[in-house]
Amino acid sequence: MLNLLFTPREIELCQSGRDPYQLYAICFAAKEAVGKALGTGLAGIDWNQIEANLACGELSISLHGEARIQARMLDIREWSAAWFHWDGHVLVHVLAQ
Repeated sequence: MLNLLFTPREIELCQSGRDPYQLYAICFAAKEAVGKALGTGLAGIDWNQIEANLACGELSISLHGEARIQARMLDIREWSAAWFHWDGHVLVHVLAQ
């Protein structure tokens, strides 16, 4: 199931982290937010075509395949993303620019 939702890079990152569940939640929420920004709700886009990159606590977004094509059609050139956590909750904020 993980391979359907997450890229190999995301799985490796999440599994190697101190709190894998939190990291998976951040990646999942980022994918949902990007899908909404693309106006597709992920219809016609594979979850693996949106990749959340967490390096040194910073969140960035990479698009592949149909997700990248959809972003180009909408003239989205950049993504700004941030995440926060408190009391076992995670908030991910993604802006399409």
